[in-house]
Amino acid sequence: LLYQGSSHRLMTEFLLNEIGRQPMKDQNSNDREGFALVCGLALGIVNLEKGTSTVSGLEDLRIEERLHRYISGRTDGGSEFHGRKEGFDGSVGGSNQGEMDRNSRIYEVNSLNRDITAPGATLALGLMYIKSHNVSIASSLQLPETHFSLDYIRPDLLALRVVSRSLILWNDIEPTSEWIDVQIPSIVKNSLNLMKRAATRAMAMSDVEQMDDDRTNAERDDEVKKEITDFDPQAVRQANAFIITGACFSLGLKYAGSANRAAASAIIERALWFLELRDNKDTVTLTQRPDNSTLITCLCTAAISLAMVMAGTGDLDSFRLFRALRWKCDDGTLYGTHMAFGAAVGLLFLGGGKCTLGSRSEDVAMLIAAFYPHFPVLSSDNQYHLQALRHLYVLAVHERILEAVDVDSNEKVCIPIELSLANSHEPLQAST
Repeated sequence: LLYQGSSHRLMTEFLLNEIGRQPMKDQNSNDREGFALVCGLALGIVNLEKGTSTVSGLEDLRIEERLHRYISGRTDGGSEFHGRKEGFDGSVGGSNQGEMDRNSRIYEVNSLNRDITAPGATLALGLMYIKSHNVSIASSLQLPETHFSLDYIRPDLLALRVVSRSLILWNDIEPTSEWIDVQIPSIVKNSLNLMKRAATRAMAMSDVEQMDDDRTNAERDDEVKKEITDFDPQAVRQANAFIITGACFSLGLKYAGSANRAAASAIIERALWFLELRDNKDTVTLTQRPDNSTLITCLCTAAISLAMVMAGTGDLDSFRLFRALRWKCDDGTLYGTHMAFGAAVGLLFLGGGKCTLGSRSEDVAMLIAAFYPHFPVLSSDNQYHLQALRHLYVLAVHERILEAVDVDSNEKVCIPIELSLANSHEPLQAST
């Protein structure tokens, strides 16, 4: 925050090195994922909106290339890369000191653990090039188009890629369900449709009225099963859920505090779909349902996204949805779930209706840090996200209140007003 938007060279180099830092000493090996994520967020904030101009004086750091390596996990041409990192990190002593500092439980040699480095690097790249519409950088965050590459990427990282690409291609975000559908790769859509058709045929075969055509349906079902064995159904379900979640989160970031009804409707539609996956038990629904942990994370993120759009409005439809989402409470409901739904309700009535959220670049950075779509198991769980960052949403809060005051008595009065919005041709009727 102190160096926000400054492209400070020392801080940039330090944070860039810390994202890919190798584990040193046994006592410092915990919470590596959260540490790398914080460094990535900090790198993005230090170089916020400086992607196109950060090259001035920082060309030799090759920031984009190194972040791409953190994302993909490749170390090709890594002699200078590792040399720079080791020279920066290992300057505390000689070779004997390096041997003493080695971690005895984690051994990573000539490779990067992208499960640790990818989240922070992905968000850092998005924040650096936010609203720049740099197609070249956005293409490096492309979603996989084959089942092999889909199995090679952790599902939750797909959501972060969608968010970062949306940050870069900011004006391409549209508040429609069609835009959310466009984010899903064809390989995921086709595989999911194949599984739904297989489930539908299985239900039809169980019906007594279909006995005459049993042989034909059985043959078709065998063909479908053979096709399904070519990919991992659970990977497709998880990828589909996380990509939709990332798109909803992107809508929440762009339309934060705007009370945009189109964006809210698109998010509500997806939240209800997740709710249906959670509660319904029919065959077709179970075919699309990911594991419970993924489903809860997606539900929580969709709720937060809707709350960002409708922040400070006290919208009743959104409030009813949040009540329905948090109604289920059993032994499997974790602390992070309560925290997410509670935060959503709080955002909906932010400042008692007198405050809302901003959508400037610095506001978006704070919202990403505060509502990062990974929720803790316990209140002390900082492994994947530092819980102290949840409070940064206050830096994105803006007071928006219009009060009519009687000039004679200096008391507040209720009068009808007419609001004209920049993106709307029809004025809104309201009262103070």
